Amino acid sequence: MTILIKNGLIIRDGDSQPFIGDVLTHERQIVAIGPGIEAPPNVHIIDATGLVVMPGAIDPHVHLHYPQGSNRIYTADDFRSGSVAAMLGGTTTILDFIEPQEGETLLTALQTRNNDAQGLSILDYSFHMSVIRTDNLTLSEIPQVVDEGITSFKIYTAYDGIRLTYNELPLALNAIGQARGLAIVHSEDHATIQDRVTKCREEGLVECKYHPECHPIEGEFASNQTVLQIATDIQRRGVPLRFHIVHVSTPQGAELLNTLRSQNLDVSGEVCTQHITLPVDLYTTAEDPSTFVMSPPLRPVEEENKLMVEVEKGIAIQMITSDHAPFTRDQRLGNRRTPNFILGPDGSIQPGPQADPWWNPDNGLPPFYAMPGGGSGIEFRAIVAHTLCVVQRGWNYTQFVNFVSTAAAKRFDLFPQKGTLSIGSDADIAIWDPEAMTRLTLSQTHSMTDQFPYEGFEVKGYPKIVIVGGQILKLECDGPCLSFEPRGRLLKRRPM
Repeated sequence: MTILIKNGLIIRDGDSQPFIGDVLTHERQIVAIGPGIEAPPNVHIIDATGLVVMPGAIDPHVHLHYPQGSNRIYTADDFRSGSVAAMLGGTTTILDFIEPQEGETLLTALQTRNNDAQGLSILDYSFHMSVIRTDNLTLSEIPQVVDEGITSFKIYTAYDGIRLTYNELPLALNAIGQARGLAIVHSEDHATIQDRVTKCREEGLVECKYHPECHPIEGEFASNQTVLQIATDIQRRGVPLRFHIVHVSTPQGAELLNTLRSQNLDVSGEVCTQHITLPVDLYTTAEDPSTFVMSPPLRPVEEENKLMVEVEKGIAIQMITSDHAPFTRDQRLGNRRTPNFILGPDGSIQPGPQADPWWNPDNGLPPFYAMPGGGSGIEFRAIVAHTLCVVQRGWNYTQFVNFVSTAAAKRFDLFPQKGTLSIGSDADIAIWDPEAMTRLTLSQTHSMTDQFPYEGFEVKGYPKIVIVGGQILKLECDGPCLSFEPRGRLLKRRPM
């Protein structure tokens, strides 16, 4: 298929100045860009007058078909429904995670996880490999994983069963650095969380409103300080380690990252939509506060505002992610391990697997610390960010494109295949109507969850047309997905 986009405001990437012009795609690639491109024969023409033409957004932090915790409660979206929801929100590339099971090698885990996505995803995708142990076999496999095109490695400093201790962290980081990989770290202090959960359990404080008290700002920042000290010590010894902290939710952590990056140390971070838009008050005011059981938790508005000040410096935190890990209310309350519904290959919503409870209802409702943690955000990440950043805070579109697309493409070794409108780049394009306005509701979401954290948000600016791999998948702001064909490919990356 050949597509010619005419007369749009072209934002090539996060480094380019806007101009009015055209983009020509053929099959999966961009073949021309500039003003006044002549229409070749048999071309589909899109009039983008008054619209913003930008590279498709990239969400480098999603959890699809993810069995969380010892109860193995699966997130509500698999790679079909998750990729469809992402596309309808203007996202055209996703990065998920691999967590090797006990006794499973990293390479075997990669193949197993790819089987979850292959044949379901309508978007191109890649993975971060979790390093949850530091035995010799695991560390020796890291270079092989990089050779297979997976260049980023996830480390948790919290949660038994998947975390590394601070003493184990140098072993993993050194191995990742020697392989020219990127270490990405979930940085919270395990001891702080455990101590506070124990106190809540002993005092019978089991409601969701106590969740943020168990994941305090000071615990996250203390962990940030420790892991960054370890990482930068390794870098100063000459190891080519690249280091990234996921879902930074505190201004103190963001400021520390900015300081170190300003010293030319190779560190970065990301901020999640929920941590700059949703107030901590929702744990006490929301009709269903279990919607917001996620880690890190929501923070006070004044802390979110300070966090945005650090983000807007554009130093170490240049990207926004969703950390999409949705569950249904039934799953939160222990009635099911699997989602209530799934998206069929024809786009129809079908019943999920038979219910398999993980909690005994005779014990009442499960405490917040037993519930699966995570929230929905894959579809509305860029949409909410547009309203917050462009409409409310006056960002220009170059900054916005960098925030939702280009910065992630560069940091995660996808650029210039993704994150830019350049000749030879993939034809993943989002065409936005900057004037479109709507009020977000659960009924609009295409995720398979019945919990929606952005209920009632008034937004301005919406992806109207979405092109993925040279194929038009959406044609109106509130339009449906036009094809559920699983054309998504595993992206094999190389360290930049």
